[in-house]
Amino acid sequence: MTQTYLPSRIHMLAKPTGAVCNLACSYCFFLDNKLLYPGSKFRMSDEVLESYIRQLIQAHQISQVTVSWQGGEPTLMGIDFYRHAIELQEKYRKSGMTFLSLLAR
Repeated sequence: MTQTYLPSRIHMLAKPTGAVCNLACSYCFFLDNKLLYPGSKFRMSDEVLESYIRQLIQAHQISQVTVSWQGGEPTLMGIDFYRHAIELQEKYRKSGMTFLSLLAR
């Protein structure tokens, strides 16, 4: 029987605003992607957010989960987006699980 290796934790950095980042750093490769998606609002949908949080929690084999957000001013998505993310963390939380949320630029 073949054993499958599962890491105890996964660190993912989600960019919920995509190419509309307000920092426009000269080294950023993502800003040019705006041209590939004309008419896009570049905002993570509620459905994608829920799937992201659920899968991130399900993949963890330890009790602490780090949820990281990136993409310019993190509040570009609005405070309600992050409130909803926390609600989803509570919805899918495993017994004894804690969360650390990080906002990165």
